[in-house]
Order: sequence, then structure tokens, then C-alpha cells
Amino acid sequence: MANLTGRKRCPFYGFDASSGFLLESEIETQCALRRDEYLCHMEIRGQTPDWEYCHLNYPEIIRELEKDANLVQVFPIEFFPEGEDSWRGVTLEEWMAYFEGMDTIKN
Repeated sequence: MANLTGRKRCPFYGFDASSGFLLESEIETQCALRRDEYLCHMEIRGQTPDWEYCHLNYPEIIRELEKDANLVQVFPIEFFPEGEDSWRGVTLEEWMAYFEGMDTIKN
């Protein structure tokens, strides 16, 4: 089972968004929701990334995310099947549900 203990408290932190996919980014501080500068605003301001307090976590964005939750595939490294060369990822809906249920995420 996946382990999120190494993740920040944001399901979009460390991902790059591209054509319906959220892929692990080579830039650890990247935010998949930012289309302009890519880097996490909270981290740029010296704050710890946390989805609950993010300025992008507001109703309009949430509605858009929910609308596409079954269409967007996420590829968190924690879920990559051991011994496999490729995989289909998980839906954004599955990733968000898993992420929201974790108690062990570090700040």
C-alpha cells in the first residue's frame, strides 16, 4: 500500500499537469494547479504547503476538479506497482480520497 509520509499536505504539490494527467515533477516544489509560474505559492512565501490553506482551494476550483475527477489520471510514485514497467495510474478522485484520508502526511 502507498505511503504518503514523505508528501506535503497538498495533493498537487510535486506534480506537473499535462493533458489530463498529473505526473510526478522533476521540480519537487511544482504545483500542478498553477499554470503561470508552476512553483507552489505557499512555499515561495516561506510557508509550508498545505491544501487546506492554499489560495487555490476555493469553490470554483473545487467544482472544476470534481467535474474532471474521473477523467484525470494521477501517477503518484507511491502507487507504482513494484516490479512493473508501466501502469495506468489512479483517478484524481481516488488520489484525493486517499490523500484526504491520510493522517501521516508531514508538513
